[in-house]
Amino acid sequence: MSGGLLVASGPQLFAWAPGSEPRLVGERDDHVRTLCVHDGRLYDGGDSNAIYDTLAGTLVAERASWIYALCSHDGALHDGGRYAQVWRTQDGELVNWRDNWVRALCSHAGVMYDGGDYGVWQTGTSREMGSRPGACYGFTPVGEALLDFGEYGVCDTLTGAPVAQRPASVLAMTALGTAIYDGGAGGVCDTRSGETVAQRASPVMSFGVHDSVLYDATGHFQLHATLEDPQGDSPLAELDAPIHAMLSLPAALFDALPSGGSS
Repeated sequence: MSGGLLVASGPQLFAWAPGSEPRLVGERDDHVRTLCVHDGRLYDGGDSNAIYDTLAGTLVAERASWIYALCSHDGALHDGGRYAQVWRTQDGELVNWRDNWVRALCSHAGVMYDGGDYGVWQTGTSREMGSRPGACYGFTPVGEALLDFGEYGVCDTLTGAPVAQRPASVLAMTALGTAIYDGGAGGVCDTRSGETVAQRASPVMSFGVHDSVLYDATGHFQLHATLEDPQGDSPLAELDAPIHAMLSLPAALFDALPSGGSS
């Protein structure tokens, strides 16, 4: 596959590939919290209250508050955030309202789901997908199943059934092959068994999977190869701000990333 990871660290965007130093490719006015590929283009959004075309550095849409989630669904880019709404990003069509912050969006099996401080809902129909005793922070597709995670641990989105509980909030989750991993204040856990597979000195905030290797980023702004660094003492890179998101890019997109910061 080659290529590499696009890493959102505070207001800056970096291109990073194993064995290299992070390369600054863009900069916004405030923290970047979400990354998405839609129709072959890269997009980013966050605390600048704006969504950008990452490669061009151009403004795509503005919102009333922070953008927490971007999602490609049914041929359109969607966004959600502190403005408690889900929008079709590029044509400005309002898709639905919520009564609190929208923290996550996911397209799965032709259906879009949203989650946040209000729970988990099917976006188009406003069908509640079971109750959650806390805020939802994200979704992870695993084959035909869909999982969501947050303050309550991990749930099966389609049934609402609990899958895993943790002593603290689950801040990130990803699948690698048939395995599922979740991260938070306790480091990285195998979601099914509950076994801690990597210890970290600060909370795990995001995951990235590239070339079948799992990477995690911590509150100490460090990037680790998760399974190769179980004690957390061999970071691969260290940045200057929280790493809110990482996205694996194929060579064509990775090589197209610009050099230097644009805003």
